[in-house]
Amino acid sequence: MTILKRALLTIVGNVVVIFVLALLARNYILNPDLLKIEHAADQKDIQRFEQALDRYRLVLEGRIKRIYEAAGLLESLDDTINWQPLIQHLAKIGGYEDLDYFILSDESGANAVLQAGEFVDRNGSPPPQQALDEILAHILPKLDSSNRSAISGLFRSASDGPIVYAAGRAHWHSKKLPSIYIAVRRLNDTMIPDFTAQLGLDAEIISPTILNEELDKYDIALGQRSTIDTLYSEVEGDDKQPIMSLRFHTAPRAFDDETFSPTLTVAMFAVAASWSIVFIYLYYNMIMPVRRNRPANSPFHSILS
Repeated sequence: MTILKRALLTIVGNVVVIFVLALLARNYILNPDLLKIEHAADQKDIQRFEQALDRYRLVLEGRIKRIYEAAGLLESLDDTINWQPLIQHLAKIGGYEDLDYFILSDESGANAVLQAGEFVDRNGSPPPQQALDEILAHILPKLDSSNRSAISGLFRSASDGPIVYAAGRAHWHSKKLPSIYIAVRRLNDTMIPDFTAQLGLDAEIISPTILNEELDKYDIALGQRSTIDTLYSEVEGDDKQPIMSLRFHTAPRAFDDETFSPTLTVAMFAVAASWSIVFIYLYYNMIMPVRRNRPANSPFHSILS
């Protein structure tokens, strides 16, 4: 075998060995650590959404408390003052402009009235009357068992979908004031995109069927990133059962995870080019002069030929 062929085989062999070693180092040393960092960042995004939803729920609780403070002031006024027209303004104290609807009722939950909030007035459809009965049936037992002035939570209404709510019950001497006030915000395609955009996230609601199909398609679990940089999670209600499925669109992966990734391909060609330059230099500065000056009967004649 001539020295030229040996040199070429050496170059090819080195390129292949370096590529394989780089691939193994990337897949088994570097990428596992990067995947852990990426996964932790993805989990923080999901946690940020969940924490923001919890904060929003607590904000609604605070509004309920303000309503009862205002109602308590009304009850303390002289009975001769006609404050009946002010009752509907309690809803505005509770954040009417940021609600889909609210419910007012007496202490037992009877004589309930469901009123649309400003979001429904602007963008949405009125709440179905069945939602009133469903929500009262879910919330009244929680008010009965709670010693707090206001409660809040997440619930999926069969007739109106997933909601976040806050509720309170007061015991008045007068029968003119509503005892129970429930504030409701729908967790729907109008609320979630705006809500997540404020957090710097990009999320959308999907059906449980689509969720399961995409988890199977990409062979991932909840909270794991797919090959198209999507992330999936579920929101749990008061009963710890899923009430809503979400698809998060994440930023593209910041590192290579393909076999022939651009980085490794460029590195492979760089190594091949470097060896080629070395070979050309040695060939013209060492091998060629030796071949020109070698004796005809040199033992290296066959090697240098």
